[in-house]
This record gives sequence, C-alpha cells and structure tokens, in this order.
Amino acid sequence: MLAELEEKKARLKQQAVDYKDSRSQLNAEASKWAAERNELNKKTKELIDKAQELKTLRDEYNKNVAEAKQKRDE
Repeated sequence: MLAELEEKKARLKQQAVDYKDSRSQLNAEASKWAAERNELNKKTKELIDKAQELKTLRDEYNKNVAEAKQKRDE
C-alpha cells in the first residue's frame, strides 16, 4: 500500500510539473499576443487621430468654399 501511495505521489508531482510548464508556455504566448494587440491598438489610435485631423481640415476648407460661394453670389 505504501508503494502505491508513493507511486501516486510521484505521478501527481509529475503532473503538477507538466501543468506548470504548460501554464508557463501559455502565459508566454498570451504575453506575445498582448504585445501584438497593444501595437495594433497604437497604430489604430494614430490612424484615427490622423483621420480626425484631416476631417477638421476638410471642414475648414468646406467652410472657406461656402463663404467664397456666398460672396460670389452677392
């Protein structure tokens, strides 16, 4: 009976080590994907900011055109 318990203990110990290794690998992969996600989010924010700048510039030009048309029609 003692031998069975020792064997079971050894198996459980090995299983715990295997799970720990697996967890470490999964954590490393999750970190890699998180870094990639952060980089994509950064690029997205930059593109959104640039689009907003261009939209503001477009609105300014449209306002100038509308004013010029109004003066022309007077």
